[in-house]
Amino acid sequence: MPETGVIGAAAEYERAADQARRADRGKRPVRKVHGHAIGEGPEAHTGMDDLGVIPAAEERVWCERIAARLGERWPDVYGEWGGAQVTSALKPWGVETGHVWGTDSDGEGRNRRGITRADVVAAITRRDAGRAAPALRTAAGPRACIGS
Repeated sequence: MPETGVIGAAAEYERAADQARRADRGKRPVRKVHGHAIGEGPEAHTGMDDLGVIPAAEERVWCERIAARLGERWPDVYGEWGGAQVTSALKPWGVETGHVWGTDSDGEGRNRRGITRADVVAAITRRDAGRAAPALRTAAGPRACIGS
């Protein structure tokens, strides 16, 4: 099954970048880059930013609910996702899953695998800080971020 969504796009980009590095060293020719690696596809997705499907008022949410919401909003990318795929996609960002109390569609209280919105916000903050750090080093010199 081909990789889809954020994970598939990242993997395809990495494969294309690796091929380009090898070609630069003369080890093998570069194949034509296509698909998500050059922006082709249904629509550009920014990974963690897609988690806007979690409303601010919802402090805790089940992973299967996130998967359903992502699938409704972007069916061509997340349509086949379930709670396990959400868990796997969030793990590299440091978002831990755990037991989350919620109410199912029948109104029954249940304890299922989920996340807290605060963990997602913290992961996005860390990601954005990492994007800003290279710009700071370039503008202020290499020692600016070391604590000089």
